Amino acid sequence: MTFPDDFIENVREQNDILDVVSSYVSVTKKGRNYMGLCPFHLEKTPSFCVYHSTNSFYCFGCGVGGDVITFVMLAEKLQYHDAVEFLANKVGIDMPKYRKNDNFLDKKTIFAINRLSAKFFFSCLMNCENRSALNYLLSRGLFKETIVHFGLGYSKSDGYSLVNFLKKSGFSDEKIEKANLGVKTKNNFLHDRFINRIMFPIIDVKGNVIGFGARSLDNKMPKYLNTAETIVFNKSENLFALNFAKNQEYFILTEGYMDAVSLYQLGFKSAIASLGTSLTLGQAKLISRYTNKIYVCYDSDTAGKSATERAVEILSKENLDVKIIEIKDAKDPDEFVKVNKEKSALKFKFLIKNSKSSIEFKISELEKKFDVNKIEEKVGFLKEVSKIISKIYDPVERDVYSSKICSKYGVLKSAFDLKIKKNLQKNSKMMFSDLKKNQKFARSGILCIEEFLISCIIKNNDLMVYFDDFSGKDFSDKITSELFIKIRALLASGKTVNFRSLSEGFNQKKIGEISRILNLNSDSDVPKSKFLKYISIFKQKKEINNFKLSENLEKNKILKFLDKLKNSKV
Repeated sequence: MTFPDDFIENVREQNDILDVVSSYVSVTKKGRNYMGLCPFHLEKTPSFCVYHSTNSFYCFGCGVGGDVITFVMLAEKLQYHDAVEFLANKVGIDMPKYRKNDNFLDKKTIFAINRLSAKFFFSCLMNCENRSALNYLLSRGLFKETIVHFGLGYSKSDGYSLVNFLKKSGFSDEKIEKANLGVKTKNNFLHDRFINRIMFPIIDVKGNVIGFGARSLDNKMPKYLNTAETIVFNKSENLFALNFAKNQEYFILTEGYMDAVSLYQLGFKSAIASLGTSLTLGQAKLISRYTNKIYVCYDSDTAGKSATERAVEILSKENLDVKIIEIKDAKDPDEFVKVNKEKSALKFKFLIKNSKSSIEFKISELEKKFDVNKIEEKVGFLKEVSKIISKIYDPVERDVYSSKICSKYGVLKSAFDLKIKKNLQKNSKMMFSDLKKNQKFARSGILCIEEFLISCIIKNNDLMVYFDDFSGKDFSDKITSELFIKIRALLASGKTVNFRSLSEGFNQKKIGEISRILNLNSDSDVPKSKFLKYISIFKQKKEINNFKLSENLEKNKILKFLDKLKNSKV
């Protein structure tokens, strides 16, 4: 979504980054800048820097960086548009009307098509002469009130009912296809995407129908089929029933639509479901916007256990309090409700109360892989457990788990703690090694020069005249090369080079690099003498590279070139 440039600049100027950051993390002035503990990763020594002069930030620990909008996107886990709106509302700036070239009108149309389609599917379910779909849902134990609440529906088996209905409602083939509710045949005829399926509307937290999940009624594969990606729907960044659960204290994460619906009907209003795929980081980030406590209740089979392990790892990255609900007398929550009938609510509450922490779950899964009655396997088991416990950040929590394991398996605590300590040291070395690698601590001299020159150009676009004879290939690093090419393209099209224009199209990691490079020189005015010195060195580097690439050079030319380098003042 495109906003007018003057609007974005006004939002940035009115929202002082120091004020915004200070509402999330404490920062202290260090020289011209401000330092504090990074709010985006765990650290004991401040590496998060706020550059007041450029209204930007950068963390030397995890590499995130950007402007005030980027900070709000990360801190509040918002998309770009929502972060801009958040900041605009914060300082009382009215949101602009959308431009005609935005996707906004298309999105509005897709939302309208989806909402109308959801009503059509519901009508087909409740009023169709063929009551097989409704009878199927009733046989699964759902009440009519629940069916109405979730807006469940049915897509007819003829293959054209929805498409014809939408056409009569004034929507073109192109719009229906864009909503992924119609698919064209080889003969260019449009037919329904969903045929003879139970329909589950997927609704976002704003109440928009963004897509559908569909379960086959005739064993046609795939069993479950989702709306493909559209301009309003991405299954890796949305969750089923989040619109109902968003105000609950905690969430219960299930694998299937029916699991979430059955638990909701049972009285657990916080049940949500991933959309037919393994949990993604995008979905974990979405969850973290609404709660910090989540119970994972996946299928009890081997595949479900593996999916639980993956989900725990992903959710833990968002610092969520993760608990695991284990179902033992049924394959999934939906079946659990049916098996336990009138006692299911009471029994499920018991499961929640006795749920395991992520650490307990990992250890219990390890226990199944080792025969601890055998000395060698017991040693192997304890080694693996020590690796799990050593990843716990809180020393008190770490000690509690260590004591529990030592007591249960008759291990001397001092010996077990020594193993944990060695793992902690190993983890620290690996983290430091990765940090050095990611942040390029061992930067070459020429790379530092390149980054400084790029920083100078960003702050003073007029300095680009010194680079008329250069191209992106003259830069030794990918990021400086990409930035130089982008700067030249922006200037050639008459646009201003600033943080915003440079950041467009780059991922979060590169935006962080841009923020770091922008703030290499803390002065708002570029020191001309230093710039000229560095540009001279940069030119020499180009000459040396060209010299190396030249063929059949005469001896006198080689000597002349070497004399030039020798007599150079830099």
